Amino acid sequence: MAEREPYRHDQDIVSELAALADAACEPPGARHEVQRRIAGLAPTAEPTASAAAVRTLSEAFGYRIQLDRGKARSPGAELEPLNQPPGFSWPLAIRGASDDVRQL
Repeated sequence: MAEREPYRHDQDIVSELAALADAACEPPGARHEVQRRIAGLAPTAEPTASAAAVRTLSEAFGYRIQLDRGKARSPGAELEPLNQPPGFSWPLAIRGASDDVRQL
């Protein structure tokens, strides 16, 4: 099995990736639908994003924000993977992701 190309953050394509994410979220739907739409819309995006960028953008919809409402003055939140069975996490826990992925 070939190793996947790692995502390398490129600030110059962030607006295009944001537009791709916005388009994939219309109409609103389940996260897995958004991930499929990203893959379907990616070939039509200008400029064409790398496979690693499209994959990483899609994986961003595999996280959820867990709010900590116990602190009235300074509420917090954690970004965590949707799937957390023992010994497996998809997508990779944000603390284990590369700096490039966290920038996106």
